Amino acid sequence: MTEKHTYKPRFGSFTHFVITFFLDNPEEELTIDDMATKWPEVKRNSIHSILGPVVLHEILVRDRNDDGDYFYKAGPHIAHADICRPVGEADMQQAEVAEAAGAPHEFRVDMDVPLPTKYRHQTYGKWKPMFAALTMKGQSIVIEAADAKRIKSTAQKMRQTQKGLPPHFHVGQDEKGAWRVWRTA
Repeated sequence: MTEKHTYKPRFGSFTHFVITFFLDNPEEELTIDDMATKWPEVKRNSIHSILGPVVLHEILVRDRNDDGDYFYKAGPHIAHADICRPVGEADMQQAEVAEAAGAPHEFRVDMDVPLPTKYRHQTYGKWKPMFAALTMKGQSIVIEAADAKRIKSTAQKMRQTQKGLPPHFHVGQDEKGAWRVWRTA
């Protein structure tokens, strides 16, 4: 047992989606088969080891049902999971559209936030679903400062593989000091 129950899964990871599911459905229980069906990209026999840290932090609880099958449910500290969530009615509507298109629903897209006057021209970032949510030039997303360097680095690599073709993105701080990703082309 750890004293500190905060846990921040990597965005877009299986753990991130499972925690988000239980935050949205706190009374639900999912067996290993349920998870393997819901998230087929994850190997069934890896689920216990992937979710081990969140069980340790009591964000999720692992138990057995009457048939002896393992299942997971929301744990007593699920509220301490550090998950990026949409805020406000407009964000929820935008999240529903993105989710219907197959994109994760954790982004708030802003329009016409001014770019800093000096920036290096960057392109696509590490997390494709996040960048896919930016569909128009001028839109931006607030990101965690801790993720900014990795997103910026991946943007450079993606630009090389795209050979300079749009879409183009810039990672930097806005006038208020918040880290953002802007779509610039």
